[in-house]
Amino acid sequence: MWRARSVKRCWVMLASPWADWRWFDERSDSLWYPGVVRLFRQTRAGNWDDVIERVTLALREKVELERVPQP
Repeated sequence: MWRARSVKRCWVMLASPWADWRWFDERSDSLWYPGVVRLFRQTRAGNWDDVIERVTLALREKVELERVPQP
């Protein structure tokens, strides 16, 4: 059986309400890729500004957490 050597996290920006059925509705994760994929959806159709703002904030949080020395 093939196994991935390391998990690569992925963030996906989705258009609403036209997101593919595989992403389900109103979820920020993926049932198909648990713990790997994080979803960022438009809150208003056609408006990417809010999506990009949330991705920016999430990336800043991730960078800050990685800067903290691990015991």
